[in-house]
Amino acid sequence: MTNSDRYAMTKLYPSPTLLHLRQRSRLDATLARLGEYDLTRDQLTQLARSKEGVDADTLTQRSIEALWQHGLVQRHHNKSEHALPFYFVRAINIEVSYYCNLACSHCLQDGIRPAQAQWIDSNHIIRTLEEAEWLDLISSGVNITGGEAFLPDSPLLSLLAAANRLNIPTRANTNAWWGNASHIVIGQQHFDDDQAVIDALQAVNLGVLALSLDNRYLQYPALIDRVIRVAALCEQAKQDYEFVATEPHRNISLYVQQQLAQQLGHAPKHMSISQMEKVDLGAAQPSMHNTLDTNTLLPLIKGSSCEGKGFYRPYYLHLSPNGGLRNCMYAPNGGWLGNIQTSSLTSILNSISDNPVYRTFVDDGALEVFIDAYITPWQDGYRNIENGCTASAMVARVIEVVHQISQDSQTPSAQQMAEIHDSVRRQYRLG
Repeated sequence: MTNSDRYAMTKLYPSPTLLHLRQRSRLDATLARLGEYDLTRDQLTQLARSKEGVDADTLTQRSIEALWQHGLVQRHHNKSEHALPFYFVRAINIEVSYYCNLACSHCLQDGIRPAQAQWIDSNHIIRTLEEAEWLDLISSGVNITGGEAFLPDSPLLSLLAAANRLNIPTRANTNAWWGNASHIVIGQQHFDDDQAVIDALQAVNLGVLALSLDNRYLQYPALIDRVIRVAALCEQAKQDYEFVATEPHRNISLYVQQQLAQQLGHAPKHMSISQMEKVDLGAAQPSMHNTLDTNTLLPLIKGSSCEGKGFYRPYYLHLSPNGGLRNCMYAPNGGWLGNIQTSSLTSILNSISDNPVYRTFVDDGALEVFIDAYITPWQDGYRNIENGCTASAMVARVIEVVHQISQDSQTPSAQQMAEIHDSVRRQYRLG
């Protein structure tokens, strides 16, 4: 909007971002972020509560400019009847890369793993963390993961340091390849041994170190001792850590816990275990390969852990290495909400009611119509899907790509749809 357009405004309406901030009781923090612009708490509160808008001439031009630049006002009343979509968000998951030094048999990123490491832009992430703190989207913190985040050139340590400066709780995932190792390089930092890595993590106040506990140790037998070593170092340093258990064989789980207790001489005190479902996505293909029946997709989505609500009322947001923002963990490489390299979180939040994935998932009828029109004619190319999260992720990715092609009011051709489905099948190993 040009300056002349702003001067011509007679009414100002609260944006979805400002409504969100009012719901989160963040108006005082908003005033602090705006700085000295002759805007009072009463004026901001009146604007945030107004359904009919406020007269523009009741505010100074400098105040209007600041409100506009921060995405807090708009020219028209927001007519969306849906609840504000980020109201329940409490954490952001940051995928710094899809590259990994392992190739685990169950990895859902298997079809999109690059041959060489490509890292997320840390400057954009730090800006996003600052904005997310203001918007109160990270009360539970941020999780930094990959691929594998503990590798050369990774921005892991700088992101943890930035989060620490902002008093944001942190969690980081690793496959623990660096346990029992020497001459370790993570990002631009060199470490003599694994103990030095733990020391560096504690120096930036890492909250929880997450370690994988699954059947990858059948592929990589030497890795199990490395994981136990890192867990033991955490115990010695009183560093909280977590085993993320993705349906591990019972013998593996028992062995890890028994060996750890034996090394410590006592039961672990800083360990927790969380269970994670193994979905039929990526490398983890089921034994049956019969053709997909799209009549099962909607019931599967409704039977998933989030019942499909995660797409319009999420608790977590997820960032892809290319900056794409999405609201489903099981849709790697997706970015249907927007991209933090080109958009701010406030602009993404303000435009969410027009988002194609959001609008489709919030309406069961629209979801059914989309499946019938854009997936069913091409269902024969897919193997059967048995997990609701897999069904949700696949449908969301198709919606995203169809919308990208349709932005110029062009309905995708049959050839384009075939190419879309071929890409989704390859990325998610669903063929």
